[in-house]
Amino acid sequence: MKSKKVKYLVIGIIILAFFFSLKVINDYRERDLISLINYKPADFLSLGFTSDMNEVPEGKGFEWFTKDKEPTDELMEFLSQYSVKKINEEKFNEIRESGERIEFDVYHSKAKPSIVWMYGNSVHILVGNYYEITNGPIDIEWIRKYNEKYNDLYE
Repeated sequence: MKSKKVKYLVIGIIILAFFFSLKVINDYRERDLISLINYKPADFLSLGFTSDMNEVPEGKGFEWFTKDKEPTDELMEFLSQYSVKKINEEKFNEIRESGERIEFDVYHSKAKPSIVWMYGNSVHILVGNYYEITNGPIDIEWIRKYNEKYNDLYE
């Protein structure tokens, strides 16, 4: 009787270890950056954008803010070309460039917001998810032009 219980316990532990291993492997596989950003066009409320290139106006939370989908669609289209791989916070801090940070927040009516901090070779999707861009760095010049275009429209 005891050997049967031990046998079931060992089988249970093996099954749990197998599923845990699959989860870890899945979490750390390379994937498209866009798949990690919670953007649902049908549920979209707003986008807030900030970069270290310009200052946030006093009393504002973002450099510019919009409820229009067009800027968000354009940003998501641009980001869809990048692939990322999950890394730990220590590695993130090692590879994070000390240069400018781009932050954008995407808000939805039925889902939690996505808060994304991008650096040249790394991305932090709050809270606690760190990624290395495997086919980067991010084209900062494109981001500058995008920011100028919409900053002028939504000041």
